[in-house]
Amino acid sequence: FLLFMKPFFTIILATYNRAEKIDKAIESVLNQTYTNYELIVVDDGSKDSTKTHVKKFSNVIYIKKKHGNVAQARNLGIKKAQGKYITFIDSDDWYKKNHLEHHYNIITKDNNTDFFYGGVKVRGSKFVPDFDHKGKKINVDKCKSCGTFFIKSTILKKVGGFPNLPFAEDYMLFKKFKSEGYKTKRLYKKTYVYDRTGSSSITKNF
Repeated sequence: FLLFMKPFFTIILATYNRAEKIDKAIESVLNQTYTNYELIVVDDGSKDSTKTHVKKFSNVIYIKKKHGNVAQARNLGIKKAQGKYITFIDSDDWYKKNHLEHHYNIITKDNNTDFFYGGVKVRGSKFVPDFDHKGKKINVDKCKSCGTFFIKSTILKKVGGFPNLPFAEDYMLFKKFKSEGYKTKRLYKKTYVYDRTGSSSITKNF
């Protein structure tokens, strides 16, 4: 008999009322050149046709929860994750085809790093609210964008996942890893596409 092989990556897609965007995000995962992964979609209480869109895809784990915020939704996905490393995608973004393969090649040669981040191509405005300086904006290139995170699953679960915040939960998670002495590394190849061309993004919509 065939033994169940655990996925190397768990990809968590937290979403809320993004039915018109989510197909592209899911398809970008399913079209990856590297295929040892699981994709968990956590629906944070959507009232649109998100479930119907997700259920079209047979290789996707779908979980629906009561509406809360993006941090809570991602943390539910983290609890269910089977992968050695956990990564993320937002429902209005997408991966380039070599996104997972590129990171797999780096990660397998560098087992000492606990948290990889960076490498994002932005469509639309590059400026987002600056958490540390209220009322100011910061270039996305200087941010810690959740979609680019690749984190050791055991450690992410140990620290309790994302802090329960409505905003900048990814930045605060990064700060927590740094403060607790875990090794982080920035990557520069832009294989994650962050789409800010629409009227709203997932972080505004939660």
